[in-house]
Amino acid sequence: MKTRPDCMTDDRGDHVHNPLTRFFDELTVGDTFVTRRRTITEADVVQWCTLTGDFFPLHLDYVYARESFFGKPIVPGLLVYAYCGGMWSPTDGTAVIAAYGIETLRFVKPVFIGDTVQAELRVEELRSRDNEKGVVVLGIEIHNERETVIVARQLASLRRTPTGEG
Repeated sequence: MKTRPDCMTDDRGDHVHNPLTRFFDELTVGDTFVTRRRTITEADVVQWCTLTGDFFPLHLDYVYARESFFGKPIVPGLLVYAYCGGMWSPTDGTAVIAAYGIETLRFVKPVFIGDTVQAELRVEELRSRDNEKGVVVLGIEIHNERETVIVARQLASLRRTPTGEG
């Protein structure tokens, strides 16, 4: 990843903030953002499985997992995506109206307990809706310390810069 955590660069290489903290018309296709990192623990997996009811043995049964294709338990892909989503979600609600959907989501490599994950977001497309809002399409790659583990295209509905500002 080329940019420092919690910072975004525009097409000129200037550092700017998380795209979801900016208004729709402040974004440029090609802007990128790298989140902070987070290590996935066994407690995370147990809590996730308890909360969601996902007790698939590949996540929790070490004997079953050892005999599987992966050789050890894997972290649920949706847990990884959700945790990274928390890392890129803004703490204020100024620009974001709502999550608008996920066009694609692929779990391309396994994540194991103890892996540290980080996401890189890229503004891939800007879809104008009206004078008040637009939709940003984000290309998302989630990496552990070895490789890309998840790829996705997520959409968010954003407000335009309020009149008289920006």
